[in-house]
Amino acid sequence: MSATAEKLFALPDINDEKVSQDHVLKWWMTVLIVIKLWLVDAQDLLATYTPHDDYLFVRLAKSILNGEWLGAYDQMTLVKGPGYPLFLAFAHHTGLPLLLVQQLLYGLICVLAIVAIKPLIKKRWPLMIIFFFLLFNPFTYVYPGTGRAFRFGLSMPLVLALFSCICGVLVRVNRSQIKMFLWTTLTGLVFGYLWFTREEGIWLLPS
Repeated sequence: MSATAEKLFALPDINDEKVSQDHVLKWWMTVLIVIKLWLVDAQDLLATYTPHDDYLFVRLAKSILNGEWLGAYDQMTLVKGPGYPLFLAFAHHTGLPLLLVQQLLYGLICVLAIVAIKPLIKKRWPLMIIFFFLLFNPFTYVYPGTGRAFRFGLSMPLVLALFSCICGVLVRVNRSQIKMFLWTTLTGLVFGYLWFTREEGIWLLPS
């Protein structure tokens, strides 16, 4: 391969410095997450009777918590995927309010996105700006949509997590096999969970 072609197809020089080693960036993300939680603290969980949506998810989650998987099989059992009921059961076990768990999850996935692209960006300030706009994405606090026991609070974080993992794999393609194994495994787990959370997950296959 010619020198010109090698420059064209070569990956950028990867900076191996970890996000945890950059204390300014770490504190920036921590403070912004706290501010975001404070801003959305005024939102209350809405109780709605929607047999095919909120009420169904809560009923399925209750069956999971009772050790009955998705409960008695009927025409409603598989109307929606089991991903969100499993999340509701997990949130219940944390002892924290559902809306808080959803916002914390999104904040952590924003951190994951920064970790994924960190090798491509050597300067701190672009990462700080990217994290700010990711974290304060208006879709994550559009009320009352995010105030329901519905998949709005999980779908967006999972999509961001999936593309962050894919990016993490691509920028580390020439790195150690352990890192590649970890990122590809995480990509598969997130993709599988998203597949069982949203019925239209097939649109992710081209990615």
